[in-house]
Amino acid sequence: MIRLPIRAALALSILTATATAQLVQVSPNPITSGSSSFISITDTTGLGMEIQTGCGWLEIRQGTQNGPVVPFSSNCASVPITIPGNAAYSWGWDQIDGSTGQLVAPGRYWIHATTATPGGPPVETWNSIDVVDASSTAPVLYRQGVAATGLAVPFSLTAPTLPNAPFATLFSFDQTNPLSLPGFVDLALSAPLFVVDSGTLDAGGSAPTFSFSIPNDPSLSYSGFHLQSIVVDPALALIDSNALSVLIY
Repeated sequence: MIRLPIRAALALSILTATATAQLVQVSPNPITSGSSSFISITDTTGLGMEIQTGCGWLEIRQGTQNGPVVPFSSNCASVPITIPGNAAYSWGWDQIDGSTGQLVAPGRYWIHATTATPGGPPVETWNSIDVVDASSTAPVLYRQGVAATGLAVPFSLTAPTLPNAPFATLFSFDQTNPLSLPGFVDLALSAPLFVVDSGTLDAGGSAPTFSFSIPNDPSLSYSGFHLQSIVVDPALALIDSNALSVLIY
């Protein structure tokens, strides 16, 4: 469900009770077709993570979480990898479909990562990445600073082809079960959702920069959250932006 607007501090105050054992971030997101992106997975428990050999721990699917798997073009891990507590492991994606040798088509892709804490059960997460071509007019949500306890993190939204359009930016705890609004839009965020910013884009299709304040609470370090914006076009259709996964330091 989509809930009424709440203070960012209230949303973050329950992060520690809902946080996953890992957070995946993709940079950049969205990514221009033909460019390389980096997929970074961070342990959020402080206990560390283990990644098994082969490609089974990480897969990329096209369109939806049930879409076709995009084979990798590069070699996978040949030995198990241990990631220390609160550390990160990064892997580059070249957008090449390993079965064809060609670039993947523009669109939304889903990253499925599976790791385990030492001696613990597997932990799975899903995160989206949007591949766009140079002519893309989709709304784009940007983060403009580092997220850390006690700081306000600036975010900006641009949609140049939708001047003066209403918008809202949504907060979620994860992307594992993305919410679909049939006939309107397929979001990349899971319920419950919280509205953290809303208004009207200016004549250039930009929203005023808004700052997401993170409480000065050390227990929030190495937890994360997810943001995505929706814009209403003149035909009253909902158009979604990329989704951002944000790690708090």
